[in-house]
Amino acid sequence: MSDAYRRPPYDCPPPPEHPAPQPKPPADGSACQPIVCPTPPVLPEPPVCPPDEHCKCPKPPSTPKCIEDLILKHGADTSIAEKAAKFKLELDELLKQAKAASQKYTRTKYEELEKRWIEQDFAIAMLLSRLICIVPCWRCVIECYVCPLLTQLRDAEILLYDNDKLYPDVRDLYDEQYWHNRDRQIKERRVGRIEKVLAAWTNPGPAETIDTILNETKELAGAISTAMGKEPAKAIYDTFFKLIPKHLAIAPPATFVKTRIEEQFTRFCGCDIGEPDDCCGPDLGKLTFRQRLVGPLPYLVDPNEYYKLICCIVDKRYDKAKQAVWKAEAAEASASARIKTLLERIGPEWKATFEKEATGAIPSELKCCGPDLDDGEDRDRDRYPYPNRSRS
Repeated sequence: MSDAYRRPPYDCPPPPEHPAPQPKPPADGSACQPIVCPTPPVLPEPPVCPPDEHCKCPKPPSTPKCIEDLILKHGADTSIAEKAAKFKLELDELLKQAKAASQKYTRTKYEELEKRWIEQDFAIAMLLSRLICIVPCWRCVIECYVCPLLTQLRDAEILLYDNDKLYPDVRDLYDEQYWHNRDRQIKERRVGRIEKVLAAWTNPGPAETIDTILNETKELAGAISTAMGKEPAKAIYDTFFKLIPKHLAIAPPATFVKTRIEEQFTRFCGCDIGEPDDCCGPDLGKLTFRQRLVGPLPYLVDPNEYYKLICCIVDKRYDKAKQAVWKAEAAEASASARIKTLLERIGPEWKATFEKEATGAIPSELKCCGPDLDDGEDRDRDRYPYPNRSRS
């Protein structure tokens, strides 16, 4: 498997003291922390209107709110059940694609791809040693001219999403509706990231994708070798933003083969940071913009570990993330329905409705005096409770 690495075709460069980071090996998900779903803030109820202390009002009539709440609950339950049935069909299709990809990713194919990657790793390390001799200020070129562009992208994302932070309290129903709207969008973006990773590993799968990337990186390395003396700017960009990221994205875990590329060639643009979630192996978290230039790619893992990786992603992340989206959608729909109900209550026809309800609520036979009042003084006080009001 690694004979080519133990007997490299070149004596130099020597193995780096600090090799570049490589993908994590597949895991069974036992180290995965549960997906954290924020608890929606509780909207306080309007303050209770106290009755006039001089009036002995009967218990107010019941309202249809209990039925309205039940309708919203069962509507949400039905919606989630329908989404679950559709999700099962998606998983059936995913299983078919994973089986097809696994059949192509044979032991022979894996060893062939790994050998090619190791050979390219040495070639790229040699290419880098030439490039930094020709352009010794390569790091400053990147920091001064490319990193500010990545920072602008980072700033735009912060202004749009505020690092997916949610405010801790709500003051009205529109606050609550928007909280659920933001919560749903955050969870949908997470599902989108997971789906892209699953697609990379299943359609068309590791065998075809890694073969294609190895062909691309070999051709790109040749073009950079030719261009570095004439077009140093293009050579720098192609090396550090296309060649190395693609090459390391498909790398085997460092536990099997260590790259000859030094870590310093991957550590720059300090503001372009992500939020890794790689407990299954592949990174399912928020990628840096440099990682997004390449996109999720399958990498070299032992074929026997393929289904362990896929099952971990589906069980520990994809299924949980989809369910979180369904619940967020139901909560947002519930908040929107409640707003609609209350808007109808205070809509243009509220005056006519209020008059009907008010006249209907007043009993036809009014009893202004309580049956247990004995003396006239108490009776008068009950009839005329307000101070300084005459009997005329």
